Parts: sequence; structure tokens; C-alpha cells
Amino acid sequence: ELKSLREIAAVLLREKGAMARLAALESNLRQSLGELEDAKSRASKLSAQLEQSEEKLAEARSAGKLKRLVRGLNPAKLQVVVARLKTELAISQSIMAAAASNQAEIRVAIDRARGEEQRCASEAQALLSQHNLDAGSLSARIRQLSKQAEESTAEVRAIESELEEILAKILRDAKVIATSLTKATISKQMDDQKFDAIVVDEASIAPM
Repeated sequence: ELKSLREIAAVLLREKGAMARLAALESNLRQSLGELEDAKSRASKLSAQLEQSEEKLAEARSAGKLKRLVRGLNPAKLQVVVARLKTELAISQSIMAAAASNQAEIRVAIDRARGEEQRCASEAQALLSQHNLDAGSLSARIRQLSKQAEESTAEVRAIESELEEILAKILRDAKVIATSLTKATISKQMDDQKFDAIVVDEASIAPM
């Protein structure tokens, strides 16, 4: 039962992890959407500025010196402005494309995390129902069973110690002990044993 309950706890932990991932992903998605809107707004402004600057540049190129002087049209300066706006617009468009791609990846990850959360929740609920428990009482039941398991383990160790003492007494009091060579070599019960006589069967094939 303790093993089963610990498996349920592990499923609930996976569900909690999926919920945390889901919250983080949704936060990232909101941030990315905000960045995309900012990039779109900036791109729109840059496009309008670029259009105006290109119109001025075309006018400056077609105007005579006097008109340029009166209107303050400097083709060289306008050319620099147009080039700068084009660069900034390209950067904004690149940011928009990256944000859109990032959002697609985040949405896929959100679907996975949501599916994982739902699977874990369903699995945990089914397992809890089998034990007539809910998530709130699971930890208390695990603690209770863990304490019982520790007590049982202590009892088993005490019994094993008692059995070793009984075995040692049997070996001390025995008139004859029969054992394999391997057992005689690796058994800790045979350590420090004293014998009046030892008979070895097939000694010629036994390793030293």
C-alpha cells in the first residue's frame, strides 16, 4: 500500500510540475504578445515615417537648387534618414517574425503541459479513489504507513539478529558440520571456527 501511495504522490508531483510549467509558459506567451504588439506599433510608425521621407527625397531630387533651399530639402541628409528608417523597419520586422515563431513554439509547449497536467490529474484521481483517499489525506496516510514500515523493519532486523545468534550457537555446539568449500570460504559464520578434524571431498579439484 505504501508503494502504491508513493506512486500516487509522484503522479501528483508531476501534475504540480506541469502546472508550474504551464503558468510559466502562459506568462512567457503574454510577454511575447506584448513585445509583438510593441514591434507592430513601432513598425507602423516607421513605415509612415519612411513613406514621408521617401516622398521628400523624391521631391528633393527633382527640385531645383532654389526650391531645395527654400523648402529645406537636402537629398544627402534625406538619403541618410531613409536608410536609417529602412534599417530600423527591418529590425522591427525581424523582431515581429521572431516573436510570432516564439509564440507558436510556446503554444505547442502549453498544449503539452496542459495535456500532461490533465493526464496526471485523471490518473491521480483514479488511484486515490481506489484507496478511498483524497489529495489532502494522502500525505498523512503515507506518514502513517512509513512509520509502520520503519517499525516492521526494526522488528525484522531484531529477528535476523536473533537468528544469527541461534545459528552461531548451533555451529558452536554441533558435533559435525557439513558444508561446501565455497560456503566455508565466504560464510561469516564459519570465521574463527575451530575443528578437531576436517575431511575434504575431491580436494584435488578444489582451488587453493
